[in-house]
Amino acid sequence: MPRSNLDTEETARLRAFCVVVTRHVVAKLPASVSSALQQTLDSIEASPKRNLPISDLLNWTADLGLAEMNSLNAQLRIANAPTLGEMRMEYWGKRIPAILRRGRIRSDEEFYLLKEAADGSGCGLSEADVSLASLLVDTYEAGASSGNA
Repeated sequence: MPRSNLDTEETARLRAFCVVVTRHVVAKLPASVSSALQQTLDSIEASPKRNLPISDLLNWTADLGLAEMNSLNAQLRIANAPTLGEMRMEYWGKRIPAILRRGRIRSDEEFYLLKEAADGSGCGLSEADVSLASLLVDTYEAGASSGNA
């Protein structure tokens, strides 16, 4: 299969993930808070070139209980989208080790990703990697507070 078809199929699966999870999150929030998320959902559905908020969605679902996670995973399977576990392994499983190898956080997004890992969000990191993540987070925070991030 040509690479562009694979990219299109994978993009469709990622978009389906974003739509299903965003709908789930929006449904749990009061209307005053959910309107911005609804706009995000509308833009995901309308624009094929929009950056997908995968990191945000994974963070928003990090504290789901088992029953709610199972229900959401069932919805994701119906939509032919990756499950939460698959996305966490795919997204966090590649990005976190890359940041740790580099030994430096380059953006606020990386900061929040490593902060979650350092706080033990179930990313499957070794104790040494959690310690390194904590050190990098502390270093980034110190630089940000002094204006050097």
